[in-house]
Amino acid sequence: MSITRRDAVALLAGASLLPTAALAVPKGLALSQDRFDRDRGWGDSSAAATMTLSAPGRSVATREMEIRVLETSGDGDLSITHFDTPRNLRGTKNQTHSFATAPDDQWIFLPEAGKVRRISSRNKSGAFLVSEFTFEDLSSFKVAKYDYTYEGAETVNGVSCHVVGQVPRYAHTGYSKVTVWLDEAHLRPLQTAFFDRRGKHFKTMTFDAYEVYEGRFWRAHAVEMSNLTNGKVTRMDFTDFRFGIGLSPREFDPARLG
Repeated sequence: MSITRRDAVALLAGASLLPTAALAVPKGLALSQDRFDRDRGWGDSSAAATMTLSAPGRSVATREMEIRVLETSGDGDLSITHFDTPRNLRGTKNQTHSFATAPDDQWIFLPEAGKVRRISSRNKSGAFLVSEFTFEDLSSFKVAKYDYTYEGAETVNGVSCHVVGQVPRYAHTGYSKVTVWLDEAHLRPLQTAFFDRRGKHFKTMTFDAYEVYEGRFWRAHAVEMSNLTNGKVTRMDFTDFRFGIGLSPREFDPARLG
C-alpha cells in the first residue's frame, strides 16, 4: 500500500468535509505514509549497539552487537544483528526480512547448536533473547501492516506530537493495538504504547537522542522498552551509524548465517 505525497495532501484537504470520526482514518494513514516516505532512500547502513537489560532485584546485564540493514526497492527490507558479547552469545546472529502484509521471514543462528533455525511467524510475539523486545518488534515499519486512526495531538517531553493509533493487519501478532506519538516537525516516533491481546497497555517504548544523517535521515541513539507488568526494562544505545557501506543481498542469504 503506497500513496504519493500529493495524494496524501488531497486526502487531508477533502477529509475536512467529513465528520470527525471519518476524518481520523485518512489523517492517520496520511501521516503514517508521510513518515514512511521521509525515511526512504538511505540504501544501507550499519550501527554498533549496546543492549542493557534490567529487572527488579537482579543485576544489570549488557550485550554488544552490530546491526546491518539493507533497504530494498521492493516489499521487504533486510537486517542482520550479530552479537559480540557476552561470551555465551558471541557469534549469535538474527536475520529479518520485513514484508508489508506477508509474514516476515526471520532466522536465528545459535553457535552452540551450530544450526540456522527459522523462526515461525506464530512465534513472532516471543521475547528476543530474554529482552523486552519481541521478534515482532525487530521488523521494519511498513505502512500496509496496520489500519490507522488519528487520535489527536499531545506533547511528549514538551514536544508537540501527532498521536496515531495502529491496529496490526498481520497474523500472529502479540498486540491488539499500538499507539505512536510522532513529533510534528519531522514525524519521528518519540513514544510508542503497546496493548496486549486483551487491550491492556503493558509496554512503552521511548526514543531519544536523535541525530540526523545524510541531511535528512533521523536516527535515535537511545531506545528503551519498559514492561509495565513486570518492571523489566531493555535499553538500546546506538553509536557509529554509517550509511552507504556497500551491502549486497548476498550477505543476507540465511545459509550464510552459520
